[in-house]
Amino acid sequence: LAKNKNITSICAAGRRYITDKMLANMFGIFGSVIWTSSMIKLTFGGNSIGSEGIRIMTPFLRASGVRRLWMSGSPIGSEGFRLLINGLEGGNLAYLRLGDCGIEDVSCLDDCDIPNLTQLTLES
Repeated sequence: LAKNKNITSICAAGRRYITDKMLANMFGIFGSVIWTSSMIKLTFGGNSIGSEGIRIMTPFLRASGVRRLWMSGSPIGSEGFRLLINGLEGGNLAYLRLGDCGIEDVSCLDDCDIPNLTQLTLES
C-alpha cells in the first residue's frame, strides 16, 4: 500500500484512536504516498492528534498536493493551529476544517500566506 501512487484520499476519522505517536508511524509508512501530487484529501477528524502530531504532519502537507484537510474534533489547540498555519504557508491547501479543536488564539492568521485557501472552518 505504501508504494501505491494512485491513492487520492486517506480517511482515518473518529473514536480518538489516532494519537501523535500513531500519526508519526502512519506518516512513516504512508509518507511516500502523501508526498505525491495525487493525494488530495486527508481526514483525521475526531482523533487524539495534538500539536506534536501537527508538527509531524506539516512538512508532508507543504510538500504534497493535499488540497483538503479535515481535523475537526482533534485537540490540536492554539499551538497546533499556529504550527499548522505557519507550516502551510505557500502550500496547495484549499480547504481546512478545524471545528472543536480547542483553538483559542487565531492571531497567526494575520500574517499567513496560504494562497490557495478558499475555505477555513473554525467552529466550536
